[in-house]
Amino acid sequence: MPFEKIQKKEINKDDNFYLHLLENFASQEYQDYLTYQKREKEHQKEFSLNQFLLNLFQEKKLFERYLHRFSDYEGKVEFIDENLISLETEENDYEFPEGYALKGGAARMILEKTLCKDSFSKVRDVDIVFVGEEEDFALSNEIAKKYSPDDLAHGYGVERLEDDYFETRDFTINEVLVLGNKILLTKQCLLDTLRQIVRVSDYEKRESYYGAPYYVNDKLMAKALRLIAEKIASHHVMEFANEEVFHYQGINHFHMALHFDRAMEQGYDVAIHFLEELKKRKQIPENIQTAKDFFFYLQKYTDFLFRNVKEEDFSSGDQDMLSFEIAYHKHFGEKAKLEEKYQFAEDFFEKTHHKHLKNF
Repeated sequence: MPFEKIQKKEINKDDNFYLHLLENFASQEYQDYLTYQKREKEHQKEFSLNQFLLNLFQEKKLFERYLHRFSDYEGKVEFIDENLISLETEENDYEFPEGYALKGGAARMILEKTLCKDSFSKVRDVDIVFVGEEEDFALSNEIAKKYSPDDLAHGYGVERLEDDYFETRDFTINEVLVLGNKILLTKQCLLDTLRQIVRVSDYEKRESYYGAPYYVNDKLMAKALRLIAEKIASHHVMEFANEEVFHYQGINHFHMALHFDRAMEQGYDVAIHFLEELKKRKQIPENIQTAKDFFFYLQKYTDFLFRNVKEEDFSSGDQDMLSFEIAYHKHFGEKAKLEEKYQFAEDFFEKTHHKHLKNF
């Protein structure tokens, strides 16, 4: 029922409760309609842009001009097939014997540095794959022990490359492999890396056991927000291409805890940005202000065993850090310049230190 009719309708006193319910329902329905309209416009814009960019790949010279213009890359571009390309890199500092390659975060970092010289990314883990014919398992074990000791301790060493590797990644930005001074990647991986977009792959959408049009595995939703948090912490911007999923579903507390733990491994600032991204999408209560709040909130709802954060980290009596965290976020939000943040931290701890001196 339109709002005007609701408001003009003459009702007796007993109808007030039902009128209130009807107004709330209509209001929510209207908000959902506006959200749908906005989402459809964004989809149309994204579709048009993607079509334009994908058309560039049909003309190799045109695409090379685009790549050289919108990135720092100056090397050769080799078109392997209609979906796969190869770039040259000087950013691979890992020295592996022949037949070993990088995937995952380390491969993403090398690609980003190859495309943008001032890119700064942290690598949580080094995922190594064997791409040769006959693997020396003793050698693979030594390589894993050197570069991925934590993964090896949990039973994950050097993997063997699957035949359908590029078609079975979780995100398009992970459709990349670094072999020596060569980067092999899909066209969509390159486009989304250049535009700093985390996009759930078509493979993951097809594998969805719910089959809903907007369904995304909530572990991937949590992982996407952690990747975005890592970018924000390194003073870059990244977007999630599948934002509509947050309108339909939530993230399981276990997956929040898993990626909060991994964010803490990357740094305290990454963890804070991760919980802020969750709050922005109404995945956790607004009153969660600090990493301490979030940790105890997750402990309440899950029995996840944290590896990178312990309860004693938040009960050691270091109230200065917690006070600073709250003051910092109230003062800045997310829009401060880096030098302003440093000045704020310096001023805050100088005052805190002086206050403690007065107490002695």
